[in-house]
Amino acid sequence: MHTVSVTNPDLSKLIAANNDLGFQLLTWLVEQDAGKNVFISSFSVALALTMTYNGAEGKTMEALAELLGLSGLGLQQINEANALLISPTDVVDPKVQLNIANSIWLRDGVIPSSDYIQRIKDYYAGEVAGLDFSRPEAAAVSASRYSRSMSAIRASGPRSWRTWDRAMSVCLDSMKSMRSYPQMRG
Repeated sequence: MHTVSVTNPDLSKLIAANNDLGFQLLTWLVEQDAGKNVFISSFSVALALTMTYNGAEGKTMEALAELLGLSGLGLQQINEANALLISPTDVVDPKVQLNIANSIWLRDGVIPSSDYIQRIKDYYAGEVAGLDFSRPEAAAVSASRYSRSMSAIRASGPRSWRTWDRAMSVCLDSMKSMRSYPQMRG
């Protein structure tokens, strides 16, 4: 993990932006599924979109910055603040083991820059990998295997593939919806 030199105002700005995104996303999801329980990890959505932001350019980068509320923060500041947020220095309960499995899955054949791969590794403890999206079942199995091998808050009992697939679908649908409904950003 990269050494962090972030100032408190940078961290506070990022936390406020993440909270704002999370509440907007939760409000929108509750409106879509009125009367149903909704559970999301807004921080996970923000991290996934910020890792995507790291590889974006031009209008895509501008749109992601607006969606994420990152105006006034440079890429280095954003990455350092996120690295601080995911660092395991403040474990509340020593019996809890939290491993983070951040990853970006690119369509097979897309070659990211070495700088991008290094930023994901250094600041997000993540991995950039190719995936054959033309075979959705195989892609889901590959992503699930990665997630199961890299991330867990250990609980008793096996996790089912079906549960992971539903959770992944919710995350992907949420990100797709945010892209489709720009009014979520106010």
